[in-house]
Amino acid sequence: MRFSRRALAQAAIVTMSLTGAAACTPGQFPTPLASVLPGAGTASADPTTGPMTDAIVANAVSSLDALHSGDARALAASLSPLAAEVGARAGIDPAELERVWNATDGTRMTAVLSALSQVGVSYRYASAVPGKAFDCSGLVSWAWSQSGVALPAQSKQMINAIVKKDISTVLPGDVLWYPGHVSLALGVGEAFVHAQGRGEEVQVRASTSRRVVAGSPV
Repeated sequence: MRFSRRALAQAAIVTMSLTGAAACTPGQFPTPLASVLPGAGTASADPTTGPMTDAIVANAVSSLDALHSGDARALAASLSPLAAEVGARAGIDPAELERVWNATDGTRMTAVLSALSQVGVSYRYASAVPGKAFDCSGLVSWAWSQSGVALPAQSKQMINAIVKKDISTVLPGDVLWYPGHVSLALGVGEAFVHAQGRGEEVQVRASTSRRVVAGSPV
């Protein structure tokens, strides 16, 4: 049986509403990148994503659709412009980003692409509603839930529950934490996607001036 991305997102919202909202301050799944995963959807207007007029969002959605349908050619075609746009905004090498993403398994890439599909969505404390609002831990836990990986809803609990690793070995989808905040690593340097804070939107950045702790959810 196949489920739409919208249905999966709605199921994730229900799950989070039962386990508690994600607060920002207060098994191995070795899936090959182009393997078939449930959830292929359409890349047209979708209320569960960020604005489709944003190139990052549009290409992230296209990449998710290609990944979920097992279309390796379409996936490569959409990852290239996505890496170019993310690289430009985050100030990192887009060619290196594309290379890393193409070498990354489908479980991690589903989490990364899901988070990128929410670029432009507003920050709201204790929220995890795709297309509407996220706080920092809400975005990270929701993105990983799209790969079937459950993470604690609170940022400190999240980093404590996963395997710590050296920042130099970070892979796409790893969790980056400093007190009161978590983000999702993009896989090159310390670049990440996150829900910044009040008055901000989900965005990509190259690094933070703070010392971060990295961890792997899988």
